[in-house]
Amino acid sequence: MARVTLSVPPLVARLLVARSGGPPPPPPRAEDRDEPDADRPSGWRYGIWLGLVALCLALYLPGLFSLPPIDRDESRFAQATRQMIETGDFVEIRFQDEARNKKPVGIHWAQAASAAVFGGSEAPIWAYRLPSVIGATAAVLLLFAGARRVTSDQTAAMAASVFAASIGLVLEAHMAKTDAALTAVTLAAQLALARCWMGTADRRVAWVFWVAQGLGILIKGPITPMISLLTVLALGLTSRRWRWLGALRPATGVPIALALVLPWMIAIWVATDGQFFRDAIGNDLAPKIAGGGQPVHSGPPGYHLLWVMAGLFPGSLLLVPALVMAWRLRHEPLVWFLIAWVVPSWIVFELAPNKLPHYVLPLYPALALLIARVAVDVPEALGRLSTRIGIGVWALVALVFAAAMVALPLHVDDTFDWVSAIGVGAAVAGVVMVVMRVRRGEAIGALTTAIGLGVLLVSLALQVVLPRVDGFWVSRSIEAMLSRNQVDRVAASGGFTEPSLVFLTQTDIRLGDGEQAAQALITDPSARVLVESRHIDRFTNRLLAAGLEARLIDQIQGFNYSQGRRVSVALFERLDRRLP
Repeated sequence: MARVTLSVPPLVARLLVARSGGPPPPPPRAEDRDEPDADRPSGWRYGIWLGLVALCLALYLPGLFSLPPIDRDESRFAQATRQMIETGDFVEIRFQDEARNKKPVGIHWAQAASAAVFGGSEAPIWAYRLPSVIGATAAVLLLFAGARRVTSDQTAAMAASVFAASIGLVLEAHMAKTDAALTAVTLAAQLALARCWMGTADRRVAWVFWVAQGLGILIKGPITPMISLLTVLALGLTSRRWRWLGALRPATGVPIALALVLPWMIAIWVATDGQFFRDAIGNDLAPKIAGGGQPVHSGPPGYHLLWVMAGLFPGSLLLVPALVMAWRLRHEPLVWFLIAWVVPSWIVFELAPNKLPHYVLPLYPALALLIARVAVDVPEALGRLSTRIGIGVWALVALVFAAAMVALPLHVDDTFDWVSAIGVGAAVAGVVMVVMRVRRGEAIGALTTAIGLGVLLVSLALQVVLPRVDGFWVSRSIEAMLSRNQVDRVAASGGFTEPSLVFLTQTDIRLGDGEQAAQALITDPSARVLVESRHIDRFTNRLLAAGLEARLIDQIQGFNYSQGRRVSVALFERLDRRLP
């Protein structure tokens, strides 16, 4: 009797192994993978690309031109770039006369290129923000391009939409700093690494990986290499397989990364006699990782977990079931890669003494892909307890976001903004619609509605509400005060020393206390100075000791959000007469 041989397809065999437990199986070979959405017309994908670009514009343009410089990091980055343009020195990074030996030069070069197109050293703050907008948009498009190679177009588009709308990315797209661009290059590196893990890499993939590593180092030092290295270690140690790393071609790739990084590193070493690296590593990076000195932004372990529902909002609607699903499907190569991407780096960020919500932004694309996977491929997860818990937390975040739009004008300016009330109404209606869709099992519809709510709230908050809270923008109020009094230059500011004041006035304004402001009047009889109310006594006492008086020209009131308190800043000039 002839024997019957059953041939089990490789992917089916892998699923059988996954159901039985054990270590993560090897990823499928390229020839074993089905090409998702292969039968869809090409216009389908073009429509997705255009839709994602439109979504990014709807999220990242509102407020970009109307929000003043934000303290403190954005204003420091933008002012340092402006000084590069003013001096022509594109190697050293300085804020006024102080060396900023903290982050590498990459983002400053990008900002300088943008500012050069829109006015050079006189360019407005939005010109310095454009690289962040481009970086955020590029990250969204990269996520779609990379995800559609390992999953369906629908899942990839949903993942890109979730990531695009996340509050964390939206805020970074509006600020002239490193994190949006860093996220884009880190995502490029991780997608290249995923292609290697999934067995679909070619020479171009290796090239992308190493170029991304070099650019990541130029933008924010070791963050991109750290995330990639931890991902590699997690995959290699759990699968006990390392040969897939050969697709990265390190023998040719490492020189590519070094060629991008070494020229500036050598130049800054020569220019500062190595002081940049001593400060950047010893005084900035090391304390953030290992302590050693009081962290500027401390937080307990679990800090980032507490913030992630807000940072990923509105896509965080399905974050909790996505995490549960990820563990259940951990034997799938793609899911295991996403876990290896997120978990080790997340642990490092949680254990580090210095914490800020945007530190984990480069991990959000992996979470967005897991969320999309739940919505598109595992809609039955909506009936589980984990989903109900996640929706409850999500609804709370939405309502708090809307309530903050009402509370901020009331607290700072004692005014009620009716536009804020629209936001509250939209949030309530949006939450009700999302909950109804979840109850009907419409996972994609619920997530799409949540993203639409996010677009509306972001547009209202960043384009309408925040720019109109005058007291929130003290430096902008000072700039307006100087303009209406026809004061072109201010010699010094005593007490109010926020970096945005430098960006909105002039590079050489002296920031200090009341005595230093008085000294500016003593030295220059024609000078004008700013003095914050807490420093008035020291200002007047120093003038009296010199036999001088000052005349109050004007003053403004506001709320210094960097310090969390109300301030009053006055403009003074020196009187001609001397005291007897």
